[in-house]
Amino acid sequence: MLITLFLLNIFAGEDSAYAAYEPALQQAKSENKLLFIDFYAVWCGPCKAFTRDSHSKPEIQSRLEKVVLAKIDAEKGEGINWAKKFKVQGYPTYCLVSPQGELLDQWAGYEFNDFQSRFDRALANPTTVAQKVEQYEKKPSADLAEHLGDLYLELGDAQKARQYYASVEKMGVQNFSVLSSLFRLDFDEFGNGNNDVLPNLVQTANQLLNAGEAFSEGPDYMRALINQMVPKLEIRDQTAELASQFHTWIEKNPTRISEKMKQSFQADYQWLVQKDPEAALATKAALMDENWQKDGGALNEIAWWCFERQLFLDKAQAWAQQGVEVSEPGPDRANIWDTLAEIQFLKGDVQGAINSATKAAEENPTRKYFQKQLERFQKEASHTKTGSAP
Repeated sequence: MLITLFLLNIFAGEDSAYAAYEPALQQAKSENKLLFIDFYAVWCGPCKAFTRDSHSKPEIQSRLEKVVLAKIDAEKGEGINWAKKFKVQGYPTYCLVSPQGELLDQWAGYEFNDFQSRFDRALANPTTVAQKVEQYEKKPSADLAEHLGDLYLELGDAQKARQYYASVEKMGVQNFSVLSSLFRLDFDEFGNGNNDVLPNLVQTANQLLNAGEAFSEGPDYMRALINQMVPKLEIRDQTAELASQFHTWIEKNPTRISEKMKQSFQADYQWLVQKDPEAALATKAALMDENWQKDGGALNEIAWWCFERQLFLDKAQAWAQQGVEVSEPGPDRANIWDTLAEIQFLKGDVQGAINSATKAAEENPTRKYFQKQLERFQKEASHTKTGSAP
């Protein structure tokens, strides 16, 4: 099977992104096809899964044959500007574009079945966002309202997304996909520091959880919410209460949740509800692979687990340092340096945090997050020297 592909390996300082985007667009025009852009990052696991499946899964290959595929590294060179142009918020993000360069559809995240349904929906109505709005105004439907809600969600317009999702609910349609999108809207706001949306989040998570087989991913959403609440120590009592409720639900529905998720949650239940951090850490460690202490990624995982819960910070620091030592230079090790910096900063070692953050930025200079982390620690150091408040 032949897939038309323009791979944009973009290096800082080169304008190869624009040079490759235009031929891809021209190819789409000449073949009377739509342009399909895959915005990815080299460290992104789901991005790698999509690339792997696009080479091995006939279901994905047959769909990609209908378009001209352009892959853009969104964190290198001009790829950064193209990602801004298309308002990319996460990876992978997929954009369906007309031969005239107009955005027709956009969504983020990769899961094998979800990708197929979203791709098919996009190709079934290859019109611009404005044209979809006109379609809806002439003939409102729950499906189109959901589609527009999804689009505006991806484009960063939460207000319009909520309006269209609310329209689905007003039509009396039970749509767990819409509920999950509303969960995502509040989840993002909560992650950005807005604790006022927590009651809505808990309510939506419970709705999804109790939907039964109609929405089998319900436990995943509840677990994700508890994970998001864990680092917010100011609401630990609320987190413990929700964890207790989820534990009761698991006992009543033991087959609705995977054994791995059950054990992972058990560690937090032991910490939050039973108030037994030693048992929690032992449960977490038991979930790791047999040789986890020799694997940088695994060491980083357990160190970060301790950091988020502010438990066993000396052990966490030792594990992060060990992770650095056993890992090869590059983006993965930069993540471990970042974990080490956060732990050092939490323990009051600001200079150590600066040193580790410097290493992270050096090992992955294209990811702006690491530079921002370094500036954050340096700012704290300057305030400490002057005695002023941060």
